[in-house]
Amino acid sequence: MYNLFTQWLTLGVIFFMANYALNFIEVVTLGGLVAGAFILAAWTTLVERLARSLPSFTGKAAVCAAVLVGVQALGVVLPGYGIEVTGLLVGCLLLYGALAIFIGKFLDSEV
Repeated sequence: MYNLFTQWLTLGVIFFMANYALNFIEVVTLGGLVAGAFILAAWTTLVERLARSLPSFTGKAAVCAAVLVGVQALGVVLPGYGIEVTGLLVGCLLLYGALAIFIGKFLDSEV
């Protein structure tokens, strides 16, 4: 359980810091950014854990696709999110998905 929480918290902080620095998703309030970061991190952690039962490449593709879908869902559910699809947005989200996979593998190797 500690590994699951660690992955969730780490991914939330990474997304918050990346979006705060690069501003690839326009968010009106700081609280909205914090809420969105931790909702997306929880979603990504859940999908990463569920994708472990899939074949290697399919699981990795599922995590990256879930990150893209999760950000689109944040734009619909949370007020104040302005999402325009740009190369920076897609690149940052694919890198975020790769980091989620790497952190999941790293935490499993520690056990």
